[in-house]
Amino acid sequence: MACPTSSSNTGNRLSLTLKRYTFREAFSCKTALHKAREMTASTGGTGKDLSRSGRTSDPWGRYYTSPEVSRSLIERINVPKPKLVLELGSGSGALCTAAATRWQDARLITVDTDRRTSKQQNGQRLAKPGQHSHFVQDALDQDLSSKIGLRLGTVDVAVCNPPYIRPRWRSDFGRILEDAGLSGALASLHDAGADLLFLAQNLRLLRRNGKLGLILPDGLVTAERFSGVRRALLRQHMIEQVVQLPRGVFKGTEAQTYLAVLSKMAGETDLLAPI
Repeated sequence: MACPTSSSNTGNRLSLTLKRYTFREAFSCKTALHKAREMTASTGGTGKDLSRSGRTSDPWGRYYTSPEVSRSLIERINVPKPKLVLELGSGSGALCTAAATRWQDARLITVDTDRRTSKQQNGQRLAKPGQHSHFVQDALDQDLSSKIGLRLGTVDVAVCNPPYIRPRWRSDFGRILEDAGLSGALASLHDAGADLLFLAQNLRLLRRNGKLGLILPDGLVTAERFSGVRRALLRQHMIEQVVQLPRGVFKGTEAQTYLAVLSKMAGETDLLAPI
């Protein structure tokens, strides 16, 4: 498959060279994702029972990015006036700050299990008075919606940068994957890392046609063991953008990562159409 060439995104606030793909290139072929056009990531957090964090990440498996990169993800989500915006694993607050800046009239809900970053966020003014609620909760609790005062399927926009970690398996995870339509997409449920689990939890909370903007690691986008997940996402949702970030955009790691934006249950992704 021929690949387009890449170019600098000189019109953006970031002096980064980014690569954009049709979803056919990005999710339909494990050898794809090496060349393309242009464009411009965020924070995360998981719950307890972590198996192991990276050597250069924080104890929760998080790699933080700049406010500029966070704004870039928010700007790619085509929703002019959402009423409810959610971030699971809000970390240091860069991504939710970008969301609050763009959608100033939206209600903002953030969730993180780390009390240290939660205190930091409580001291920030992320939204207009009364419009931001922060919860210290395990983002991968299957009963999270009731604990943060939401019903499943009600969020307009969700944003997320999952931690790079594999949590120890819990029965909660099977229910979360099943509700998101992804339990049958894995050869082994124990292949489910925090990236996939956060994606699934966000899908449970999003309303139909709600938008999800998130950071994905290379494995979920290209690895053969996740091919079933990619097929399920293509069948169930409209994938609007896949953008390759430069290596090194996360401090302390050279891991390859991507921005992705999808619209929940908005129709099957057209693999032949450019994004």
